[in-house]
Amino acid sequence: MSADGILMVITYFFSRVLGHYVYYLYFIGFAVMIYLAVSILKSTFSPRSSGGNRSVFLNYFMGVSMGLTNPYQVFWWLTAGLSFMSIFGIFSIAGLFTAILIWVFVFPYAVYVGKVYGGSRVDFAVKLVSALGIMAFAVYIIIHALTHFM
Repeated sequence: MSADGILMVITYFFSRVLGHYVYYLYFIGFAVMIYLAVSILKSTFSPRSSGGNRSVFLNYFMGVSMGLTNPYQVFWWLTAGLSFMSIFGIFSIAGLFTAILIWVFVFPYAVYVGKVYGGSRVDFAVKLVSALGIMAFAVYIIIHALTHFM
């Protein structure tokens, strides 16, 4: 979440520098979102280890480092994230960060509870709803881009 916050601030200032040219990145943002949605639908569940005996600080530092250097995360912010910010303005930052907070804290717990009570059916439902939500945003981005150029 910290890495997303840092990337979000960088992206916001990047969007101010690009000006009118930001609309060309909408097409790339659309492609990134569709790729992510399809990747989610193709993915399989694989549980991860809890990180062993590393300290909380080391786990945090590793997570932030991985987030800031993750090409998917950086690319998302510089395409889809940039598109959202330029469409919705400064207030999108609060909305995006709120969505990240909800995602980080609520979503994993909801999936855990769902797995306890729903078993493997929950994997499919989570993947489907996530992919459809991402595709909906992708369609919104491309419609906004096409409207701007017409």
